[in-house]
Amino acid sequence: MPELKTSNECIEFICAQGCTAVRKVIVQLENKQTISELVYLQEEQKQFVLTELKAIMSVYDKQDES
Repeated sequence: MPELKTSNECIEFICAQGCTAVRKVIVQLENKQTISELVYLQEEQKQFVLTELKAIMSVYDKQDES
């Protein structure tokens, strides 16, 4: 895994792993679990990543409803 130091780098890396990985990270963040991809981020940045990942996945979830 590359050394990810910005929120956007983390989001891009996680999303590149696919929807299942993104959903897993969302659950881990909601449960305050340690996530290796986010080790360099501060708490506010982790919350930003969580918000962004949820927004991204909401697009896919809406597509599944169609």
